[in-house]
Amino acid sequence: MNNSGDPLYFEKLATIATRLKDHAGMIVIAAHVDPDGDAIGSLLGASRALAAFGKTVLPVAVPPRYLEWMTTGNELTPKLEVLPEGSLLLVVDSAEVSRVDGVPMNQVGIPIINIDHHGSNPRFGELSLVSPDKACVDGQRLGCCTGRGIHGSYR
Repeated sequence: MNNSGDPLYFEKLATIATRLKDHAGMIVIAAHVDPDGDAIGSLLGASRALAAFGKTVLPVAVPPRYLEWMTTGNELTPKLEVLPEGSLLLVVDSAEVSRVDGVPMNQVGIPIINIDHHGSNPRFGELSLVSPDKACVDGQRLGCCTGRGIHGSYR
């Protein structure tokens, strides 16, 4: 387990923000099984921020009943059997590939960006930003958005 902060944190943050900004297709966002407030909040925050920036997003999760108040209408998709062609997968708050919920993690040709704060994360994905020195993923998500001009109401 690596619980130290990433010395290249800001460089990786900028790279991820640029990759999200420049991606022309859909951005599918997923979190871990049995999502808690950090997982749902990070997923919804990323989705809303990217949508405010004009990105096409598809957040995938089933919130527990006590967190349903965080969502609006049909904002979440419960599960995808196949990721849309040309999409990018943004995984938030999931320390292991096996714990990512609602999306196929073995689909060939889909780039994966992994943003997490668990020291046990093996740094999976094309790009990963894992910072155990952060209390939650949401702070990192805000850095990605505000650092590249992505602003808007997140509710």
